[in-house]
Amino acid sequence: MSEWTVMHGFGRMRRQRGVSLIELMVAMVLGLLLTAGVLQIFSSNNQAYRFHDALSRIQENGRFALDELTREIRMAGYLGCSSQATSINNWLAGPPADFDPRIGIQGWEANGTEPGKTLTIDYSATPVSTSGGSWTTNGGAPLPTFNARSGSDIVRIWRGDENIARIVSVDSDSFRITANHDFAAQDLLMLSDCRTADWVQACSVTPDGTETEIGVDTGCALGNDPSLEISSSPGGEVSRIMGNIYYVSRESADAPPALFRSRLTSTAEAGAGEPLVEGVENLQVLFGVDTNGDRRIDEHVTADAVADWRSVVAVRVSLLLVSTENNIVDEPQPVFFNGVLQTPTDRRLRQVMTTTIALRNRMP
Repeated sequence: MSEWTVMHGFGRMRRQRGVSLIELMVAMVLGLLLTAGVLQIFSSNNQAYRFHDALSRIQENGRFALDELTREIRMAGYLGCSSQATSINNWLAGPPADFDPRIGIQGWEANGTEPGKTLTIDYSATPVSTSGGSWTTNGGAPLPTFNARSGSDIVRIWRGDENIARIVSVDSDSFRITANHDFAAQDLLMLSDCRTADWVQACSVTPDGTETEIGVDTGCALGNDPSLEISSSPGGEVSRIMGNIYYVSRESADAPPALFRSRLTSTAEAGAGEPLVEGVENLQVLFGVDTNGDRRIDEHVTADAVADWRSVVAVRVSLLLVSTENNIVDEPQPVFFNGVLQTPTDRRLRQVMTTTIALRNRMP
């Protein structure tokens, strides 16, 4: 290698310099700004995703809850041919005081929650026993005992099952029906030939070819009056008695509030509540009553103002839906619910869904 080449190379090395402190600080600031921008975009996108995910869940839960309530309330008071009967014979041995399918529907108004009242919106509120007197009704059966969310209404629907079988013959402690049914032992059944009706419990269900024999003696969970003598004639119909209670509660202190359902048991009592859909924070119910006998709504009233439950022809249901996650919105979100603007204290997302449901068996 020539001497000129070596000297030229050393000269080039002497002319190379490092990055200055100012340049380094500028580069760091630019890098931090870029990182902050990326983090801000990520945070915004993440919050937007949480908001839209919570909104979609609220809407899905609300649609499911309203669909369940609509299907059930629409059938309230459906007693098949029994609705035309001039007399109903209750042969059940000692049913509880709240057992009364004849009224079709009944509600209990949460005290202090009439339309226009400001409600306490507390996501973490603990359910209380219904025996504490926090709910009021009028002209109906007493409220069964269970735990429900105070400040939220309760509604009970009585109806017959859509599955109907025909009476073939009647004996002293049994009757025979057509085989197209899904009845099981311990079911509470209503029989009717459109003139009279009977409430009984199926102590045994014995298939026999194209027919089924239903035993109605005293040997089952509730049992039948030993003086039983079924009044309904062959050719009449048989269906299962159904009674469902809907209310708001929660399974545990950590569980979100939910719409619950309590089914009628084999002893004619309200069974253990089962959660149907989470994120239901409050239920408010108004009853459309017919006051002049034309089978049309004359006014909407709360449960404690219904004079005759058989005059109810429609039900207005309002649900307050809430996100199960907090910090979805930037600040507490006011919502118009129960006829007034309600302001919660947390940052959960809330939405109100309202519908009016006509009772199919009572409207013209």
